[in-house]
Amino acid sequence: MTLMLSEPMLHAHIAPAGPERRRGLRIRQARTVKLFDGSAAKFVAGQTRDISATGLRIDLPLQSDVACEDIVYVHVDSFEHRRQMSPAKIVWLTRTATRRGAHLTAGVEFLDGLSNSLNAA
Repeated sequence: MTLMLSEPMLHAHIAPAGPERRRGLRIRQARTVKLFDGSAAKFVAGQTRDISATGLRIDLPLQSDVACEDIVYVHVDSFEHRRQMSPAKIVWLTRTATRRGAHLTAGVEFLDGLSNSLNAA
């Protein structure tokens, strides 16, 4: 892909199509997510598209001020109602426009081995 100087950079990182990169099982689930971006000192509400033991794919508002490689803190609403936020890294971002409006999809990788504490299934 070649970008011209006149083209806006809409995709910070495009996840390559091809073989699955995740190490764990991916489960499609829509759960409420609260994301804290320390650099902007803001909380952002979102929703998971799928969950795995090592990370999340989440939909965020387009106005979210997150970037690739940002360290954020994530709280996934669960049936156990834990109030703990876990550190995570934004791995990729994709901005898309649909008939329902524009949205931001982010790939998030947990940094603290959350596989033991998050009940993904």
